[in-house]
Amino acid sequence: MKKSSIDFKIRLDLGNYTTEFQDSTWDTDLEWESDFFFRVRFVSTTNALDDPPTWTPITNPDYVKWEIKDKYGDETIFSGNMIPEGNDGYFNCTFDSTSLIGNEQYQFVVNGKKIGFQDSDPAYMLFTVSPKATSLGVYNTTSMASLGDNVTQYYGELIDLTVLYASYGAYLTGATVTYDWQFIDTPITISEGDPGEYSFEIDTSIADVGIYQVLISASLDNHSAVTNYRFDIHIITRPTSLNGDTALHHISKTVWVKEEYNFTFEYKDILTEPHEKLGDLDTAYYQWYKLYPNGTIQGAISDTINLIETVNNTYNLDFDTESREIGSYAILITLSKNNYKVRIALIDLTIVTRTFNYLLNATNLAQSQINIIQGQDARIELQLTDESNNDAPLLGATVILKVGSTDYSLTDDDNDGVYTYTFETDDINAFFAIQVIPGEISIIKEDFVSQSFSLTIVVGMPEIFPGFPMFYFLMLVGAIIAVVGSLVAYRTIQQARIPTFVKKVREMSKDIKGRKIISDSLLYPSKEEYLVKILGDKWEMLGLSLEEILGIDAKKKNKLLEMKEFKGGVE
Repeated sequence: MKKSSIDFKIRLDLGNYTTEFQDSTWDTDLEWESDFFFRVRFVSTTNALDDPPTWTPITNPDYVKWEIKDKYGDETIFSGNMIPEGNDGYFNCTFDSTSLIGNEQYQFVVNGKKIGFQDSDPAYMLFTVSPKATSLGVYNTTSMASLGDNVTQYYGELIDLTVLYASYGAYLTGATVTYDWQFIDTPITISEGDPGEYSFEIDTSIADVGIYQVLISASLDNHSAVTNYRFDIHIITRPTSLNGDTALHHISKTVWVKEEYNFTFEYKDILTEPHEKLGDLDTAYYQWYKLYPNGTIQGAISDTINLIETVNNTYNLDFDTESREIGSYAILITLSKNNYKVRIALIDLTIVTRTFNYLLNATNLAQSQINIIQGQDARIELQLTDESNNDAPLLGATVILKVGSTDYSLTDDDNDGVYTYTFETDDINAFFAIQVIPGEISIIKEDFVSQSFSLTIVVGMPEIFPGFPMFYFLMLVGAIIAVVGSLVAYRTIQQARIPTFVKKVREMSKDIKGRKIISDSLLYPSKEEYLVKILGDKWEMLGLSLEEILGIDAKKKNKLLEMKEFKGGVE
């Protein structure tokens, strides 16, 4: 038979025997999925009534248990045993909060028991499981480039946006993401496309140009929710062009007076391909003012005048140029449509006097000189063409040939723009010298720039045959006669200056060379004959014949006989 024993320990005063939890430490607030650490020290005393009591670590308790309860302590969610650390009475517990709910508070309650001691009060440790930190960003759906907190887009274009809701770099799937802006009644939930990507589209055509707030919200259990994240959309005017210009459209135009000319404008949306012409504009008008020659405004600026819209969305400006005065004008054109870029054009318009061209043709015309002979007619033809009308014949002009104080009219008899006149030279005295007649042709027509040019008519002397004036011929004949006469006179004078003796000698020389009889007229009288000639009459007064005395008669007879013999010998 086995013997047993029972020890009875009797506490005389149970108030001195008690236990207590001391030095409680714990993580009060960590994010969801974090490990929470809890620690207490379990001690006992036998002199609890003393002041102060002496506390001894309990190393071998009957138990030290923990419980996780809701923050009100009404419901136990999880429980377990604390883990002793050593001989100092410390016990701890590490709890993974993944099984808890983020953004909630809980109570960690520790109970312990040691036989022979009164139970201590539980240790209560309130802790918070915070939701995991999150971030939200808005991105371009196509490029996935971050847009920050705003995006700019042209009116009428779509904006493709993607929301990335992430926690520590990991995109969160299964979240609830919505957006809201003033043009929808209730927030719209954004569907998840690729994992963690929430894409949606904004149609800017339902709004006007301006800045609008889009509020984005995202939430996921155990994660921080993002509420009303503000993302601004800046809708700007659509770019346009005016007659192809995206800046100020400038036109510099010169038109002839009374010429009809209209300006045409095309206001286009240049984001479309092909560029779309815009119609139904809010404004399409022009204003104008006249300018002084120095460029300053003359008078007041006109009121606005509407452009004319055609069926194909083209706008015409009819300035009534055919009735405007000559001068310079500035015209400002404005075209606009809501949500589209306003376009402005500036027209520098100059209305000028018309001009014409002329072509001169005339008898024997060389450059601007007509060469004719006295008695001939000079036909002058002046062809006029309207430069402002594709060089059409210019009719109705006044063409005047002014010679001295006399005006001659050139007429267009055939209505073909050729003005003619026949200039007669019968009454112009050019017998002794060429007559140079300066003239001027003036051309005048209303609304045209008048022109004039010089014309010279050279009237030549009458000609006995082509190229030789009669006056020169007569002068030449007279000159020849004068020369011949002068030669004859010269010869005569020269002959008169030669001594008679020399002349007779020359004649005798010619007769001798020609084997002719020498004429008595060439012979000089002998000395006896000379004495007879001088003194014969005086001797006759004395009744004497000097010829006989000197024997001149006998010599004459002998000479006559010799001449007969010479003549016979020649024969």
